[in-house]
Amino acid sequence: TLYNVGRFPAVIPPKKKKDRIVGEVYILSDAEQAFRRLDAYEGCSPDNQGMYRRERITARLENGNDLVVWVYIWNHSVEGLELIPSGDYLAPTKA
Repeated sequence: TLYNVGRFPAVIPPKKKKDRIVGEVYILSDAEQAFRRLDAYEGCSPDNQGMYRRERITARLENGNDLVVWVYIWNHSVEGLELIPSGDYLAPTKA
């Protein structure tokens, strides 16, 4: 499930299996170094007290295949945040 935090989105685990989030998958040549930098950028702390926590999930790709990926999960309440029903943070919204 996707919420609008303002300048960035907040992902929380889906409540329903049909919930979807549009995103991108990247292959990292040096995952350890990349995650050190990404975790710092995303406010992800080793004690899971930061803005996000990093978790593995199974993603369904456009071609229908499933792939286990890392995702940054919002680590706070979503109360008061705007739900993005389409699951696409970059899609235009209705005014």
